[in-house]
Amino acid sequence: MYTLGPEEKATPVMAYTQSSLIRGEVGTRQNVRVNIWLRMDGAPDFIRAYNTNVINLAGRQARSATYTDLLQPPAPCLVFMWSHLPVSNWIMTRARPTVLMCQ
Repeated sequence: MYTLGPEEKATPVMAYTQSSLIRGEVGTRQNVRVNIWLRMDGAPDFIRAYNTNVINLAGRQARSATYTDLLQPPAPCLVFMWSHLPVSNWIMTRARPTVLMCQ
């Protein structure tokens, strides 16, 4: 379990990749804006997310999984954004594959 330091905050985030949807919390310093975090000079090599739900859309049927700790490289992320809902309010339901168009 990850414990936040005195200068850190936990931010709920979502990441979309070619084949999955990832929801979880990332720990960052208080003064970091998470919506531009991956475009900054000090961007991490891996996104470390906690209390993570992953919906894998590869294959014929969507599958969901829950992880306490997940390392995701930022390169395959098509979209990375903060979420206004805390992770405790998320409910995993039967997922239907959705087409996500990014340009």
